[in-house]
Amino acid sequence: MLIHAASDPEAGHVGRVYAALSGAHRGISRPRIVLRAGDRTISERTFSKIRLGERGMDGAITQIVGLGLPGPGLREQPETWLRRLQTEGLLTRHRTAGLFTYCFELTRSARRNGRTLPRLPYPKTLPDVRCRSQALALCT
Repeated sequence: MLIHAASDPEAGHVGRVYAALSGAHRGISRPRIVLRAGDRTISERTFSKIRLGERGMDGAITQIVGLGLPGPGLREQPETWLRRLQTEGLLTRHRTAGLFTYCFELTRSARRNGRTLPRLPYPKTLPDVRCRSQALALCT
């Protein structure tokens, strides 16, 4: 069994807890596009629950409304509501730098297979603001 975890350097996280728990630092993920309400990033899982009408959709809508955004209209479909929030500029797209990725090999076979993967030194500090800005500029 293998568990993956990630920490977001833009949010000030380098994965110290993952390092303390002996998670293998595997590198940095690809940059990605996220949606934000102001300066708060909303997880893609929250949006997928709403788009797919999955269990937890009501809680996901409540979470977004709790950030100060208007709720869906009386007969407005949740997916239409999300598009409206983007059109009105209340949800904005943001390109992030990659996340630090960690891996926990929990079984003997996972540990055996993990030996062939690179295990990098743990990141100790966050890149300084200039480096992060330059990294973001390179990603766009």
